Amino acid sequence: MLNKLLFCIYLKKNIQFIINIYFYFIKICLDCLQKSKMKQDLQTKEILLKIFIDGGPQIGKQTLAKRFIDDEFIQLTQLHKLLDFNIYRTEYYNQKLKIKIFSFRQHLCRYELVIKKLHQDSNTLIFAYDITKRESFDDLQERIQTFMSQQFSKNMIVFLIGLKKDLSDQRQVSKNEAKQIADSFGMHFFEISSKQNINIFEMFDLAIRESLDKFYLFKNL
Repeated sequence: MLNKLLFCIYLKKNIQFIINIYFYFIKICLDCLQKSKMKQDLQTKEILLKIFIDGGPQIGKQTLAKRFIDDEFIQLTQLHKLLDFNIYRTEYYNQKLKIKIFSFRQHLCRYELVIKKLHQDSNTLIFAYDITKRESFDDLQERIQTFMSQQFSKNMIVFLIGLKKDLSDQRQVSKNEAKQIADSFGMHFFEISSKQNINIFEMFDLAIRESLDKFYLFKNL
């Protein structure tokens, strides 16, 4: 009898605490169910990712995109568009993706407003230069500084890549110099060869993963 009385007194004193624990547990369960449903809903939809390749003319930007999308090497003379636009559909950890890859073929200074708009609308921005053309690297540095001064740059995934790694014997830009620039701005850095298919899929895989992590909160992929 005494034990029952003590138990009733204990319940009376701690009833609010017990109720709080109960509702806290219910809230955790509901949050887990909601997150699971959100992830299932996302996986049934096609997520759009936009990647813009920024760099000077005739350095291999379109060739890079074609290698990733079609897994083939296409000479620059076969490409004649002002704005190269490619769509690639795939699944990434059971998530359907639609990836749009843009690049300009002409000299970028003539299209600054268009370029800035493409920067803002992209999930990932790739600054590209030709390791055999010093001017393509020097011209790009001013563009990088201008971009990094913009507020929207803080929310983007950014890469600096050196193209035509297969022509290292004609190199005019050292790997260390380019990597120092990338590190100083917090960019990912790769040297790539579209011709020999070096680091293409590694670079795009990282771009896709980080875009999903940052823009769609897929932290557990």
